[in-house]
Amino acid sequence: MTDLIGQRLGNYRLTHLIGRGGCAAVYLGEHIHLRTIAAIKVLQIQLANNDQTSFIEEARKLASLEHPGIVRLLDCGIERDIPFLVMVYASNGTLRELHPRGSIVPIVDVVSHITQLASALQYAHNRNLIHRDVKPENMLLGQYNEVMLSDFGIALLSSTSSSMSTKAVAGTWAYMAPEQVMGKPKRASDQYALGVVAYEWLCGERPFQGTFSELCAQHLYASVPPLRTRNPQIPQEMERAILTALAKDAQDRFATVQTFARALAQSSSHPRPYNVPNVAPSTKQDTQWHIPTFLGSFDQKNHVKQQYVANLLKYPVTPPPVTPSPITPPPITLSPMTPPPMTNYQYQPDSTPGVPSHQQSAFVSVTPPPVLPIRKRAPRWPIVLLICLTAIITTYMASGSGGWMPHLSTKNVFVHQATSANIDSNTELEPWRWRRNVQ
Repeated sequence: MTDLIGQRLGNYRLTHLIGRGGCAAVYLGEHIHLRTIAAIKVLQIQLANNDQTSFIEEARKLASLEHPGIVRLLDCGIERDIPFLVMVYASNGTLRELHPRGSIVPIVDVVSHITQLASALQYAHNRNLIHRDVKPENMLLGQYNEVMLSDFGIALLSSTSSSMSTKAVAGTWAYMAPEQVMGKPKRASDQYALGVVAYEWLCGERPFQGTFSELCAQHLYASVPPLRTRNPQIPQEMERAILTALAKDAQDRFATVQTFARALAQSSSHPRPYNVPNVAPSTKQDTQWHIPTFLGSFDQKNHVKQQYVANLLKYPVTPPPVTPSPITPPPITLSPMTPPPMTNYQYQPDSTPGVPSHQQSAFVSVTPPPVLPIRKRAPRWPIVLLICLTAIITTYMASGSGGWMPHLSTKNVFVHQATSANIDSNTELEPWRWRRNVQ
């Protein structure tokens, strides 16, 4: 494809090349008016007149995807018969650059990446859109190092292009599901590819290696090597979850890619078993699968692929017998229980009569607790007696019945007889006396 650096597509001028793949080239573009930058993906296909309308319609579907885990599509267009997409530019690179080939990623990071990617894929699956090319090169890091899924252009490409070869070979062979190799991608195909990515991050290598023909045969028939043979630090339940996502038959995988992510997260934090489908590799060999024919331009490379896939039907590969290895639980080492220190303690079993032995303490302190002196209280009966007598006397006096008490009423008057006129030093005052005032 001709280098487009310095040229203009739409309102963007292409400044330099970011990367190039099998189906598209990505350039960094600058808006001619706003001076903002964006990623310009130039698709390396030729669209017919009827395909151009489909391209615009499918681009509208991609533009409607608003999810934090999906790179946002800003614009699209066709100029000089060149279809292109304008997307948000992620300046922090890809997960392939963050985790180079051969590196083992910590389990915490793997679970975090898979959870974010599964959320984005589930969002797209709910809108009847399949990615078809899930791999670390298409996983970008945003401004705050959040994982975003890119390159939905493969899905757009397979929907608009009338070439059967494009639909069949779109994607990367090392991450392709068996049904996608046969030209029948499903939603579960993205789950399979995501399982291959998780396998690669945990083990440092993909489950299948080799040339194009070897990869096709392995994806179709070969059993997935156990993860714990390559990395014993992987939890057993996490291995089981990944092998479920890598099942040959799409029906044997998880119901959704979001379920796979939840099972993976649960296996990393809770070592208890959980309910997942059977992970035994499928042993059925269905040679009636549809094998796509690679139409379009028949170059030497595509002709070799067509000849090999055709031979798969004529001479199907017989896989070796699968011998399931028994799963042996890890040895359980019980640490002996050590009694508490014997300082100032002695052993006295069943020291309390009448109490069951399992409720008694075998270790009793020798030193008894200090005995506090008991304070004796003064007797209270004299106080009570005094209160009762006081109450009786008060009640008796208030009733007015008593021979020795004067009878007080409103008619009793206290009179003092004295003559104020004849008072002198020799005059003796009359004593006080009682007199009844009779009216």
